[in-house]
Amino acid sequence: MRSLAREEIRLGRELSKARHDRGILLASGLIAGGALAGVFDGFTKMICGYMGWKIREAGLTESTQNWIGMAVFLVLACLLYLDARRAKAQ
Repeated sequence: MRSLAREEIRLGRELSKARHDRGILLASGLIAGGALAGVFDGFTKMICGYMGWKIREAGLTESTQNWIGMAVFLVLACLLYLDARRAKAQ
């Protein structure tokens, strides 16, 4: 019985580590993607500023923009959780 319990604890630790590693990898990718998007946004604003072009807004209120941002954040958090749960112990 003890060896069975020890094996289950070992598998639990391995699964936990695999989930943690997978979550870290995905989160790092999201952070890198956000950084690249920020650089691209700054570059396009700089070009538009030099050229004198006006950037069109979507016509949404600030409150609506905040709710959209919150919804996107929640969707990304759910995807991160679900992807990390798919990890298998090695």
